Amino acid sequence: MLKLKNIKITDAYIEADYIPECSSECGHIKMNRVTKEIDVRSVIGFSDTYTRMAINGLERILYDIKKDPSYTPNERLVMWY
Repeated sequence: MLKLKNIKITDAYIEADYIPECSSECGHIKMNRVTKEIDVRSVIGFSDTYTRMAINGLERILYDIKKDPSYTPNERLVMWY
């Protein structure tokens, strides 16, 4: 589980801080909305799974925005099993 916080969405990018469960450290992820190029600052000591799930969370937000353009979240909880 992780939390996406401080989500910022522009025409070009979507970005957020992400905090893995059981951590007070945060990473940062930024994705180009057109090319899907990703810039990541990972959280030391946590596997790449958290980074991949943060990316999935951003992609889900973009999907939700396509369905409802007024949707502008500031935070999102990402869970998996």
